[in-house]
Amino acid sequence: MNPELLKKLAEEAPLSPAEQAELDAALGGSAAFSSAVRDLPTEEPSMVWRSELNEKLAAIGAPSKSKLSGFWWKLAAPVAATAIIGAAFLMNRPEVASSPAGIASASVEEEIWGTHLEMASAMDVAESYAPVKNGVETPTGEWIEWSSTDLESF
Repeated sequence: MNPELLKKLAEEAPLSPAEQAELDAALGGSAAFSSAVRDLPTEEPSMVWRSELNEKLAAIGAPSKSKLSGFWWKLAAPVAATAIIGAAFLMNRPEVASSPAGIASASVEEEIWGTHLEMASAMDVAESYAPVKNGVETPTGEWIEWSSTDLESF
């Protein structure tokens, strides 16, 4: 075999494809090598060794939880509290009528008649406390009385 190839094998360096082919040819042609590999005993770990290994692992303990799990709880708690408060706030708000039909319980004519009565009552109350002057004051300070024709035009 090539001394360079032996040196690479000893150093466990990567082989080129040509060197791999040379190594395969050298190992495949040697019946002694293939029989030596075939005759090697298969080693299985004994049950004693396995139980000792299990005892050592148990003594070391279970793998500890990462510190990130505490981080998630610290992050999740305020977010959950905020979500609960927000949901409670949205559930307790007063209901709002969704359409004008829900707001107006009476017909249009009844609303107009009710508004007229309120205005008439307000005018009666205002007249009883202060006399209403039917007229207008000019920029010069002169008072002009309105006639009945002027009042009827309104």
